[in-house]
Amino acid sequence: MSILDRVPNSILWLCNLSELAICQIRRETHNFHIHESRVLFTQRVSRRESVHRNALVDLVLDTPCCNSLDDTLDALWAGTPVVTLLGRTIATRVSASMCTAVGCADLVTTSLHEYEELAVSLAIDSKKYWSLRQRLDEARRDRKRGFLFDFERHVSNLEAGVEAVWATAISHKLPTNISVSPDLSVSCR
Repeated sequence: MSILDRVPNSILWLCNLSELAICQIRRETHNFHIHESRVLFTQRVSRRESVHRNALVDLVLDTPCCNSLDDTLDALWAGTPVVTLLGRTIATRVSASMCTAVGCADLVTTSLHEYEELAVSLAIDSKKYWSLRQRLDEARRDRKRGFLFDFERHVSNLEAGVEAVWATAISHKLPTNISVSPDLSVSCR
């Protein structure tokens, strides 16, 4: 609510919430003197529609207690910056990994204060905001720059890893850790 309070004319768009959560959020908007029309509640939609929705919004605020995963990927693919808070568990670190993999590690924060400040600064500093959108667009167009979207490399790495697993199995060796480097060389430890 603090971000809504600090950024005039901003709207919070929330998806797939329970009735209880909606009631609590409405209560908070009232407590913060934020008009209820500035918070939109919608239902989940198809993946394709989700990407289209993300192209319509200016900024996605990732949920700090459990990252949104698919929604983060959809937003980044749509070219929409995602502000995320780096947590201590895998469920709170995935969005940070995705932002880093598209060359936007500056979207990753380490405290709630940083999270809020970054969200507000992106909302009011158009130069900073459009620079991020441009980097996301470049990452999607040039897959070598945006590792997250380099699907061919992901498939090649997976294939190399599976081949290494198979080679270990048919040679009757014990299972081991397998690492695939960017040049597709495989090491087994």
